[in-house]
Amino acid sequence: MAVRDQEHVHEMNRKGLSGNILKDRIGQFCGLTIALGALWVAFETTSTNPGGALMLTGFSIVGMVAVFVAPRALEAIANHQKINDQSDEH
Repeated sequence: MAVRDQEHVHEMNRKGLSGNILKDRIGQFCGLTIALGALWVAFETTSTNPGGALMLTGFSIVGMVAVFVAPRALEAIANHQKINDQSDEH
């Protein structure tokens, strides 16, 4: 019974990891699509409205950083603080 329970736990861990990887891949693809679309629109509008194109490009870049880079950076900081807190306890 313990062996079956352990196999079940391992299978659930594998499924969870696979799901997280798939979710990250889909998010990266969607982000790339949105960024490239915004840059294409900015390129197309450059001749008629250069200021608007510049703003659209800037917002696209800031948005991608906010969506993809900031959460990972905050997670890394939280993990670092957690490790420091654990080392202080010992």
